[in-house]
Amino acid sequence: MIWPTAQEYSEAVQNPRLNFSDAELKAGQLELTPLGLPRAISGNFVTVFRMQCEQRDLAVRCFLRNVTDQQQRYTAISQHLARVKLPYTVYFEFLSEGILVQGQWYPILKMAWVTGELLDKFIEKNLYNSVILQDLAVRWVTLIETLKDAEIAHGDLQHGNILIVDNDFKLVDYDGMLVPRLFQKSCSEIGHGNYQHPHRTARDFWSDIDDFSAWVIYIALISFSIEPQLWERVGAGEDFLLLHKGDFANPDASATLALLSQHSDAYIQALATEFKQLLRSKRISQVPSLDNQIISSLNPHSANFSAAAHTSDSVKGWWVDYIKDSQPTQSPLTSIKSTSDKAELQSTSGAGFATPPATFQGNSKQIKTFGRKSQTGSRTVAEIMSNPSKGQRSIREELRPVGLFIAVFGLFIVVMISFLPPNKSPSPTESTPIERLPALPEPKIFRDNLRHGSLGPEMVWLPAGRFQMGDIQGGGDDDEQPVHWVPIERFAMGRYEVTVGEFRQFVAATGYKTVAEKKGNCWGRAGSDSGRNWRNPEFSQNDNSPVVCVSWDDATAYAVWLSQETCQQYCLPTEAQWEYAARAGTETKYWWGNEVGSNQANCWNSTCGDRFKYTAPVGSFAPNPFDLFDTVGNVWEWTCSEYENKYSGKETQCLSKESGSLRVVRGGAWDNGQKFVRVPDRNRYSQDYRNDFVGFRLVRLSSGRLVPGSYTGYINFAPKGL
Repeated sequence: MIWPTAQEYSEAVQNPRLNFSDAELKAGQLELTPLGLPRAISGNFVTVFRMQCEQRDLAVRCFLRNVTDQQQRYTAISQHLARVKLPYTVYFEFLSEGILVQGQWYPILKMAWVTGELLDKFIEKNLYNSVILQDLAVRWVTLIETLKDAEIAHGDLQHGNILIVDNDFKLVDYDGMLVPRLFQKSCSEIGHGNYQHPHRTARDFWSDIDDFSAWVIYIALISFSIEPQLWERVGAGEDFLLLHKGDFANPDASATLALLSQHSDAYIQALATEFKQLLRSKRISQVPSLDNQIISSLNPHSANFSAAAHTSDSVKGWWVDYIKDSQPTQSPLTSIKSTSDKAELQSTSGAGFATPPATFQGNSKQIKTFGRKSQTGSRTVAEIMSNPSKGQRSIREELRPVGLFIAVFGLFIVVMISFLPPNKSPSPTESTPIERLPALPEPKIFRDNLRHGSLGPEMVWLPAGRFQMGDIQGGGDDDEQPVHWVPIERFAMGRYEVTVGEFRQFVAATGYKTVAEKKGNCWGRAGSDSGRNWRNPEFSQNDNSPVVCVSWDDATAYAVWLSQETCQQYCLPTEAQWEYAARAGTETKYWWGNEVGSNQANCWNSTCGDRFKYTAPVGSFAPNPFDLFDTVGNVWEWTCSEYENKYSGKETQCLSKESGSLRVVRGGAWDNGQKFVRVPDRNRYSQDYRNDFVGFRLVRLSSGRLVPGSYTGYINFAPKGL
């Protein structure tokens, strides 16, 4: 058969009533360019048009060349996708006589139209948002595991076939897809060379054809989330993400692999070393599956990190400490269109997608089949989803004899090793394994133990990253300039402002007297109120209220005490740390947008739509994306940084206690209007200033090192009454 050209298809679609066989397409209106010509997206194998129909927009995918067993392949694929209903794929309809071109009928794919963004464009746009990229890496592993459980191999995983819709993946272009009914057939294409194993051929059409591509994309996501500058250093975005076929063909001569292997981050090192090892295999069947179990064992930041074989339960990597677990949401997504003209389209009948199944372990790499099949047969993902308890029993029963064998065999190995002589130290010419770093067991939200058994304030680990600091949206004050990029190391921040109850615990343990108590006054709306202090400001508070009438010296004293109690390094945040935490990956005036809205925060005279006249109990409003509360309004919060009227670097440093310079406070307070509770807004006071609208929250450094210049002098607190 001689297939029509893109131009011939373009002429045919201009008369839908005559040239389409499908009733819905017949009634549709073709999308045109400003010149009145059909708008088409063409590639090597297809050309795609958009039809605006009464109920929805549809995409029509027209073929430019023959695909072996075309109808059989697409029928098998569409039926399998319709049965498993995964959120990552789109159900399409294959019409064997879909379009009439020059008197002859040709097949098409009919699909609904949904806009998405190509993976490479999405990564480039979010390059300096480590939270988003780390979230994407977690979702990528889940996608790969879910495809395995659903008995699907895409066959051409690459940036042009992966779209991002609502921060999750959609896979398009199913020409090379493998489903059970196509098993043992040859593949119609072997995929993009910059994502495929160098030894893959058309005969490689097994369940493991996605494994190599999955690793290529995962390594790119993790590497960019840790060091976004790699994008420019390797020239990414030009038909590849991080690694390409030149690196695959000669890994020992690859500059990129050498860079990753020697990277300062141990996880990037481990991934690069593992990838170089799998490149030495001559068969793609020897490439291990990408799953949570194997990446956990490679990750030195993971609690399950081990040099042993991958025998632990599935555990998400270290980035899960920074983001909330989330499953792809149920939605009636249909087809996808990329915002780039490079993309191709797929379709669906409009059926909703079910939430993917839970992650199951045990994908075998020793047989050329999908899933985990027993002698009594196998169960589909849809069956397991409809009866999960039955699926769990089935898997457990299948694996029980295997587990018993492993346990006995493992005991035998341990006994035998005990009789072996100690290993000699490797010589300089021998290969040495990668250094294994200690695990970081802290959860995302944690509380350190104090010496006498109670707990410290609730803290949240924040990821390392890079953000724009200052008045990004405009309309602020001159001291919020210039807008500039700031790199931030990993640290933990108080989930809430320090409360009256927490400060009372400190005072009870030490007998500490605040500046307001010593000098007999705390400023309020009426001026310097005699006798006012943190115990009795001009309004009533409870133990869950943010402590006020505390000076910079008082906040620092609390931090020193907490450090002594926990043997961890607590201090006030730098101004840069504070804004990074408050923005939580956003660039708007408030973390939720550019309008203050209603009941999002506590500010003056209910201009924020809140019900509080003075301070609100901590946690009264929704947290920001970093799970931090009250970063907008309630009370100003002390930082450890020196104030300057233009940013010049001091925003990343801490002042010493002895310095007489003004200290920065951030966040706005209950008696401020909307302008002063914006994220970039700044204020400053002397270190002994105390007011009933000023409080604080602390940070804890992950490395145990101090921020340069930070005050950590030991204060010898005397117990109260001594």
